[in-house]
Amino acid sequence: MEINSSFLNRVYNSDFLAPDINGKYVIYWMNKSLRYNYNFALKTAIYSANQNDLPLLSIYFITPFFKSLQLRQQIFIMQGLLELQKIFIKNNLTLLIMDWNKINLQRVCKKASLVVTEFPYLKENKNILNEFMKSTKLTPVLVDSETAIPWFIASQKEEYSAATLRRKITKYLPEYLLVDKKFELNYKNYDFSPFIKDQFNLIKYHNECIENINLSEPYYMHSFTGGYSQAISRLHLFIEKKIDRYAELRNDPSLEFSSDLSPYLRCGMISPVEIAIRISEMKETNHDKFLDELIIRRELSINFVIYNNQYNSVKCLPTWAYKTLHENIIFNRDYVYSLSQFESAATHDVYWNTAQNEMKKTGKMQAYMRMYWGKKIIEWTETPEKAFSFMVYLNNKYSLDGNDPNSYAGIAWCFGKHDRAFKERKVFGKIRYMNDKGLKRKFDIDQYVKKIQFL
Repeated sequence: MEINSSFLNRVYNSDFLAPDINGKYVIYWMNKSLRYNYNFALKTAIYSANQNDLPLLSIYFITPFFKSLQLRQQIFIMQGLLELQKIFIKNNLTLLIMDWNKINLQRVCKKASLVVTEFPYLKENKNILNEFMKSTKLTPVLVDSETAIPWFIASQKEEYSAATLRRKITKYLPEYLLVDKKFELNYKNYDFSPFIKDQFNLIKYHNECIENINLSEPYYMHSFTGGYSQAISRLHLFIEKKIDRYAELRNDPSLEFSSDLSPYLRCGMISPVEIAIRISEMKETNHDKFLDELIIRRELSINFVIYNNQYNSVKCLPTWAYKTLHENIIFNRDYVYSLSQFESAATHDVYWNTAQNEMKKTGKMQAYMRMYWGKKIIEWTETPEKAFSFMVYLNNKYSLDGNDPNSYAGIAWCFGKHDRAFKERKVFGKIRYMNDKGLKRKFDIDQYVKKIQFL
């Protein structure tokens, strides 16, 4: 059967695609793409295994970073992994869950012909990759599996705004938004039992987290379940009920017009390519705004964290934004809150408190309120540095879509990144300003407050 190998264009370091001829199997190190469909790193691994008549071993590592996540974030990921293991079995594939701190990487990789994994966007992912290479002396093949257009093809520099990236990406869409053509692994029934006995007991650990979550996070009410099937269900609901009026109503906090797909995209449980293709099939629907956010805005954030190593601090800002914010430190704030007050939703502003509580209760915050939430932290904190660190801490701790390029770009946007200068005012300087009067003017914001109170 002839295979469409266009997915190989997503390989970042194609020089390393040549396998070790003495190797006994190919390893797919699942890192970001927790799915079977439209998983281009997995496809690259299967293709390489088939080309060399080798079996494939897929591994997901429970890393120290994974265990540092909040229990609800760990549970969400584990739900996806438990479902995915069953999908792999149905497709005659082996997916092992291994504890990074207990597995002997040298032993697992000793007979590997090739290792394929997803390109790491964030610092902690790059650190794990470096640890892997030091432990095994192997250089994995890196695949950009989480974008519509591979970042290294879309742009070779940090982009100033969505407008500058949009011009570059649009021309590539017909080439990369292609329906997934599945093909099977040829070499089956290889004996991986020496490694299977070392598996991490995911079910036991998952159940322990469930038992402990009420003790560790009593405020938390989980509203998202992890897994590809859940992501597809939300996508279908969005297409059937919301997308027709998404462009018009997406910003209204009192309504429910979000796709709610960001946690699944963050954990790689669904591909942006699959979402874009399914949305594009709706010929009579105005889907341009959603696709622009899914592709251009999301991939602008990936461009940002790759080309700007300061993405998690105010040092990432354009010169004008950094300068204007620091020139305005001299002005007294009407209110100043500590991190614990922010975390407890104990400010004077009922709308800000509601947004914080939404994030704590559901693991996600409505998009427009997230902008308001960030702007007010800037206004009520002594310095831009402290405000940025507060936002990163709160968002990464409570959001299921936190610690993601989109999150860091969204936080930086509140400080002027990917935005333009406005009329100057105290504290904010020339960066965009938001207040509660705007919320009251545009929306039935009190209805939003009631909705979150009764969750």
